[in-house]
Amino acid sequence: AAEQKLVLITGTSPTLTTSFINNPGANQGIGFETAKNLILSDNYHVILGSRDPAKGEEAVKTLEAVPGIK
Repeated sequence: AAEQKLVLITGTSPTLTTSFINNPGANQGIGFETAKNLILSDNYHVILGSRDPAKGEEAVKTLEAVPGIK
């Protein structure tokens, strides 16, 4: 069994109305786009899940390059 690695990405500072979302498989496709839109909405902290650590790290780098994502 491959070790899973989770990476926390945040869009803004936490507030009382901020929710955390666990988004497994967010390193590609619909999961990636969902993660990006949730982060950009400024209402969520997204936990990006990926079975492949290299693909997960690449997704994090790609998301961090999107304007409006820290």
